[in-house]
Amino acid sequence: MEKLRFAHISDTHFDCAGASPFVKALSKEYSTKQKLIDLLVSLPSLDFILLTGDLVHEGEAEDYSEYRQIFDTYAPSTPLFCTLGNHDQRPQFAKGFLGMDMDNRPYLYSQTHKDLRVVCLDSAFDYGTDGHISSSQIEWLEEALNVPYGRGTIVLSHHPLISETAGLAAKVNQDFGKVVKNSDIIGFFNGHIHTSRYSFYLNKPHVTAESMSFGIDMADGEAVYSNRTGYNLCFIEGKEISVASRVISSHFVELQRKKLY
Repeated sequence: MEKLRFAHISDTHFDCAGASPFVKALSKEYSTKQKLIDLLVSLPSLDFILLTGDLVHEGEAEDYSEYRQIFDTYAPSTPLFCTLGNHDQRPQFAKGFLGMDMDNRPYLYSQTHKDLRVVCLDSAFDYGTDGHISSSQIEWLEEALNVPYGRGTIVLSHHPLISETAGLAAKVNQDFGKVVKNSDIIGFFNGHIHTSRYSFYLNKPHVTAESMSFGIDMADGEAVYSNRTGYNLCFIEGKEISVASRVISSHFVELQRKKLY
């Protein structure tokens, strides 16, 4: 099987009129847009790019169009696979990023690239920040995976499926585990927590990317925000997934702290 190389980018929180004051101030000082451009220019030749949610921070269609234009300009021949986060607007994303009309419904799809299948779930649709894979999405997933494909399937979601911090993982029911165990899934890719993690979910690789906007670390009941940003450079050889987690900022600046409870 051909070795596949791809970038896993998450939580860009692209600045726009509807963005929070924090995101606006952060983007003005550190320019997430310029960091994304610099990254795309520096990346080696890739088979595709994964974007795991919170692409644009509460944006309109024109914001998603501007966001898409960055990839069309600096990675024009690289296929994009993306899922949506709790700060994404689904109809606006569809119109600006995809160039199509879509009502406010979960963004689900199954596509193939060479001998790999990529499946997208929408963990942020039902409960936003809390994350949830609904029963209807699980039923859809089971149907999408009904016939094995090539070397297997990777699954994208915004929320991780496991987390050492309570409340950060997407909630699922027991049927989800049954579907995963009976499928050709070889790995999971997600974002949301603004820090990198490599773990296993039901004995399958579970990969979480740093944010391209700001980092978050949990410490003593607080969420500590910093200017740390990064991404993952990933490889699939056969059915084996390997990940190089890359941090972009070399000097971290604490931006704020929030009490979690």
